[in-house]
Amino acid sequence: MKPPKIRPQRLLIVINLFLAFASQGLVGAETPGALVFRAGAATSNITPAIGADPKVRTSRPPATHVHDELHARCLVLDDGQTKLAFVVCDLRHISAEVADGAKRIIEKMTGTPPQCVVISATHTHTSGGAKLEQQEGEPYYDYSAFLTR
Repeated sequence: MKPPKIRPQRLLIVINLFLAFASQGLVGAETPGALVFRAGAATSNITPAIGADPKVRTSRPPATHVHDELHARCLVLDDGQTKLAFVVCDLRHISAEVADGAKRIIEKMTGTPPQCVVISATHTHTSGGAKLEQQEGEPYYDYSAFLTR
């Protein structure tokens, strides 16, 4: 498995956020009671299975192998009072139901309220999307439930 590519634009955004907090004295504070800024990042593989319902994948004909994995990337910023989480998924779209379900899980596991979590999709046309609605007559595929978790 190769490491995820680091895009210069994303790195620049993180550096600018760090510098903005540093200028406010929130980074590297060593005195007791001083505000401390913390940041964390994570990535998770969200590539659908090869045998997935073809409506989940956009490739025609159906995919026979994975060239590049899809990921959900997360950045969490914490100033000691408020946590903010930014999640970006390598998907064409992500429904409000999937995002809301993920926010409920995040709140339950971390205490971060849903209004402090932003979930988005990159809108790449080389991947599928995620929605919970089942079309009439179509088989249910558990990818949306997997993605929500």
